[in-house]
Amino acid sequence: MNIANTVNKRIVFAILEVLLVAMVLMGLFRFQAGTAFLLFNEVILSIFYLAVLAFGIARVFNKDKTAFAILFGVLFLIIQFSVFVVFATENMLNVFQSMLVLMASLFGFVFFFRAFIGKRPVVGRVILSDKENAAVEIPFDIFSGIKEGKYVVATNKPYKKGELVEVHVSRKFFKKEPVAVIGKAKEQ
Repeated sequence: MNIANTVNKRIVFAILEVLLVAMVLMGLFRFQAGTAFLLFNEVILSIFYLAVLAFGIARVFNKDKTAFAILFGVLFLIIQFSVFVVFATENMLNVFQSMLVLMASLFGFVFFFRAFIGKRPVVGRVILSDKENAAVEIPFDIFSGIKEGKYVVATNKPYKKGELVEVHVSRKFFKKEPVAVIGKAKEQ
């Protein structure tokens, strides 16, 4: 596993998440204060977010950059729309109703994204293997829903140490775990 690439992925995720939270907070404060200064700051945050989205994802993520761009791009649009709705509505009850609809759309999008764009097999590196079990190191991957770590999975043949393999992910309601080696990974 490329440690520098994993660290870079985490840095890009952290920057994008912090910017999304900052934009939500700016929108809520703008509703309270209604100043042009907060609007200017939100525009600057949006430009910075889109720059990180365009250049950070293209540089760090090789094969999944389109899916990452869709994920963070749609989240950005949902948050910007929610900030606009909060600022545009005068009645607080309408704001809460609008926010409930937007939160439902956010959860619906995340569910749709995980169900249709999420991937089943993940690529891992073999640490140790025999003919029945293998210890596999799997990197951070948002699409599979698997945390970075070392896992013991079933296998039908031994693999060499350091070999890249595809690992099947068992999906239960809220729990996802790697269970078996499918075979050698196609990409080296």
